[in-house]
Amino acid sequence: MADFDTRQYKLARVRQFDGTPLTRTQYNLVIGGMLVFGTLINVAEATLLRNSILQIPALAVFLIYLIGSFGGMALVYRNRSVGAGIAGFTVLAASMGLLLTYFVSFYDTGSIALAFICTACTTGIMMALATLAPQVFLRMGRVLGISLLVSIFASLVVAFLAPALWTAFDWLMVLLFCGYIGFDWARAQRYPSNAVNAVQCAADIYVDIVNLFIRILDIIGISRN
Repeated sequence: MADFDTRQYKLARVRQFDGTPLTRTQYNLVIGGMLVFGTLINVAEATLLRNSILQIPALAVFLIYLIGSFGGMALVYRNRSVGAGIAGFTVLAASMGLLLTYFVSFYDTGSIALAFICTACTTGIMMALATLAPQVFLRMGRVLGISLLVSIFASLVVAFLAPALWTAFDWLMVLLFCGYIGFDWARAQRYPSNAVNAVQCAADIYVDIVNLFIRILDIIGISRN
């Protein structure tokens, strides 16, 4: 399955524009609030809208996902307005939620719940580690970027030529996106504390978490079968 990461690798940079200043606590609360917001959108799609979404042709869902996720990220990053950033984040989360709804439909409720808990705990641990040792994760940036690009091609090779290695590949991707969560969290703490930066950083971390979730769910699903 193709990775859900809609980003090409971006070198860490300090955003030059300002915005309404926040305390560091408020800044991190905005990031956390946006992550919860994105999760609620996905849960609503996978539960309340599941039957309607599954009736849409898979190709159409994939096209909507591509357009919406790239468009959402572009809106998040190309505007200095908080409102535009939140709108872009909403489009991003809703688009990824469509594909997520299709993906989770192949797994039982117990596996989904366990994967959700594992993802939440892992995310918290990686953020804590990145807070304690930010420089360690910031040095990983270039390696993570190259690894992500390599993984796109590797996933095709494994899927078609060595499907027996898929679980091992999933574990490698779990490690990759754990690194990305730590990297993006450490990088977020370098930026000025304002709402625009918080929304943009939340979008990066949200994409990392979704990727981590689908890999963990795939591992759990395979092990249970």
